[in-house]
Amino acid sequence: MLNNASLRFKLVLLSGLGIIMLLLVAVTGTLGIRSGIDGVQEIGRNRLPSVLSLQKIKELQIALKSSTFEVALWENDAEAQDMFAGIAKDKKRLWNNVGEAWKAYEGITKSGEETDLWNRFSAEWNTWKKPDEEVIKLIDELAGNKDAAQQKTLFQKYYELGGQQRKSYLAAEKLLNQVVEFNAHNVESVTQQAETTTKLAQKVMVGGATLAIVLTLVLALAVTRSILNQMG
Repeated sequence: MLNNASLRFKLVLLSGLGIIMLLLVAVTGTLGIRSGIDGVQEIGRNRLPSVLSLQKIKELQIALKSSTFEVALWENDAEAQDMFAGIAKDKKRLWNNVGEAWKAYEGITKSGEETDLWNRFSAEWNTWKKPDEEVIKLIDELAGNKDAAQQKTLFQKYYELGGQQRKSYLAAEKLLNQVVEFNAHNVESVTQQAETTTKLAQKVMVGGATLAIVLTLVLALAVTRSILNQMG
């Protein structure tokens, strides 16, 4: 076939094959890089911020519980008004921080399964939040009270609220852990998928480049031989 072809055709064929193989390698490499970028973006923009926000909420929940328990340390101190005021102030600050972490997490794209899990957690969280707000009001009352008998009465209510909170706190904590675990699993899944796709693209790119070199050399030799034959 090549012996009967013109010199122009042979040169065009050689150049065309080189260009096609170059494009093949470029496209394969681009797809591999794109896959890696998508994986990094998913982790960096969605999964990692989700885990960080959820972990922050978890830490704040523990801090809120601890500050509630701290109140009991001053039960028999009739002059602990400043301590009660400080605890109430800290709890209000913690709730403001919860709002920031909460808003950050809700602004992140989620799957349907994650959204359902988050909604269930939110319901339990709000159930726990209501008595904690009552606890803050009670602590404010303790901060403004100087009567020892009234303080004992307020602490009876404090322990009642603590009993009400326990069940909802544990339920919210359990669901929050599930949301955190869900996102941690997603990070691992996305990472593995990105690695697998990138490695596959790398293999295809190397294979394509090797094939391109071999075919180009074979065709170049064939074209060169044909040209030399034409030249005698």
